[in-house]
Amino acid sequence: MRINAVDITSQLIEEHGLQEAYQVALNGAVEAVKSDDNYVLSVMREVKATLRSKIVEQVIAAECTAP
Repeated sequence: MRINAVDITSQLIEEHGLQEAYQVALNGAVEAVKSDDNYVLSVMREVKATLRSKIVEQVIAAECTAP
């Protein structure tokens, strides 16, 4: 069964908010390493990368609107 990283990212953001979603993804990656699940680890890397990009976008947007 293929895991969709885009769906996971959206679900994590919806459930936890952007910042906490990244922490949840980090924890998921740690668990994947512990269980030697390279597939889930790969998915979590993609999820983390997407979340990082969204966080950077949010920071840049906040800096642009700051007085």
